[in-house]
Amino acid sequence: MSDEPGGWGALDALPGNPMIWILIMSELLVFGGALVGFAGARIADPETFAASQASLDRLVGTINTAVLLTSGWFAALAVASAKQGVVAGVRWRLAAAGVLGLVFLAIKIMEYAEKASAGIGLEIAAKAWAALKDELTFFLIGDPAHLPEGTPVVAIGAPEAAQGAMATG
Repeated sequence: MSDEPGGWGALDALPGNPMIWILIMSELLVFGGALVGFAGARIADPETFAASQASLDRLVGTINTAVLLTSGWFAALAVASAKQGVVAGVRWRLAAAGVLGLVFLAIKIMEYAEKASAGIGLEIAAKAWAALKDELTFFLIGDPAHLPEGTPVVAIGAPEAAQGAMATG
């Protein structure tokens, strides 16, 4: 049951705090939308999509997915330890989750550095955005959402901004 019964209506019947279910649903909507967008991009331009997909390192992607899932698993184990009152278990499990979070970021930084050394960067994103104009309603989504709060992230928010960046750069 919810930690605050009576305040959430029908959501009170869900296990845990209803706020976690709101978070889960929002994640499903955002990432589900991104998957639909990627599927649409693949259907619209299969050759470019296949060439871009071929440039990805599947082993690194698999490793980073495993790191992220294991980090989440340790965080869930920390919650279970907290419910059992095992403080030491909470500490080491949260430490493990944090270390794996740093491993995730290190792998992402290495991936981005590799792409940058191959000439793939925000200027490519700006060119793609300018070429696709209004056809592309999503662009940079995912990785910045996993960075710690306050981490600077450069993103282009509109086709006009992308075209302006290309004109000056």
